[in-house]
Amino acid sequence: NEIIIFNTTLTTSQQQQVEGYLAWKWGLQKSLPSSHPYYYNPLFANLVPNPPALAPYPNTTNYNFLPTQIAGCGLWLDGADGSTIVTSGTNVTQWNDKSGNGRNATQNTVSNQPSYQSNGIVYNSASIQYLSCYLDFLANTNHNAFIVNKISGNSNINFYGALNGSNSSNSLHAGLSNNLNYRLNYWGNDWAAA
Repeated sequence: NEIIIFNTTLTTSQQQQVEGYLAWKWGLQKSLPSSHPYYYNPLFANLVPNPPALAPYPNTTNYNFLPTQIAGCGLWLDGADGSTIVTSGTNVTQWNDKSGNGRNATQNTVSNQPSYQSNGIVYNSASIQYLSCYLDFLANTNHNAFIVNKISGNSNINFYGALNGSNSSNSLHAGLSNNLNYRLNYWGNDWAAA
């Protein structure tokens, strides 16, 4: 699981950098269009042990790309980085923000805590599990959100919810709305449906 939110409108080039970074990191590079500038270029050497020899790497200046290299990285939750996950047993109590802004996602109620396994944060569809963090920094501003998550099963489950402690109008939810449709909501209003 990974969530990256920028509190600014990214250029096309910046969007493609983040898409390429996430695609290569999570093994989704074949999902990129073949015309995408990072279809053959992993952007970072440390996460691709055997980069493909399909094409030269023309973008050597960004070969060790991180999302924080783009101004406006307001939230970066990286489930592949176990050092950012705080647990009590296997339950996730906190997911630390790598953006440098301290917008950590937390859950104090044991029954609402997802679990952590070697493949990331796992949400059990049999109960309501979520993490919360403040998204006030998105109020009245354009922003870009990138979310990677593996959904298995066919239950109605949101894999992530973020709430302002006093106002649910700053709420982000993503997940299955039923066994066929994926949804991405901001304050209950659909951004997009797939």
